[in-house]
Amino acid sequence: MFSVGFFAIGSFGGRHAELFPVVEQLSNDAPTASPLRIAYAIICAAVDRKDTAREILAEGRAAGFAEIPRDAFWMTSVIGYAVLAVELADADAAELLFPIIEPFATAVAFNGASSQGPVSAYLGKLASLLGRHDAADEYLHAALDTAAAFGWQYHRATTLIALAESCLRRTGALDAEAHARLDEAQAICDDLY
Repeated sequence: MFSVGFFAIGSFGGRHAELFPVVEQLSNDAPTASPLRIAYAIICAAVDRKDTAREILAEGRAAGFAEIPRDAFWMTSVIGYAVLAVELADADAAELLFPIIEPFATAVAFNGASSQGPVSAYLGKLASLLGRHDAADEYLHAALDTAAAFGWQYHRATTLIALAESCLRRTGALDAEAHARLDEAQAICDDLY
């Protein structure tokens, strides 16, 4: 449980480079589709080791993400793969993950040790990547509502950024509303960190 909290706090704080050696060592013996291996891939993507991240995502995609153990960390793992798909702009992985995650659209991802926030945020990010812009905005606005209900500023900030990215994907430019969302996200981050 300590490692889950350690990863979550460090990841939310943007300390991927500091986490890298620890998570790399822990993931060396981790089985395919384990939360540790997926966490390692997320950190690899963040520290510009994208080839390693792509390999791990490709392993999951090749299996249709069916090898994820159905345990307390299942949703964490599925969400981790969604994060990778978005970070690596892997539309094929996003296409496979979307229907797996969609039944949980109104849920909050929680594994007993940490929360990954509103599931709808990840659906919105996947939908945006897939060019389903109206659905993306709907899911992302639902995620903002959930983040507000729980008082989750971190998740509010990341969802505001995702809404701006969705605008960019939709129109090819950031409009005034997208800029305002990015400014609000920056203000939240300044307050949190």
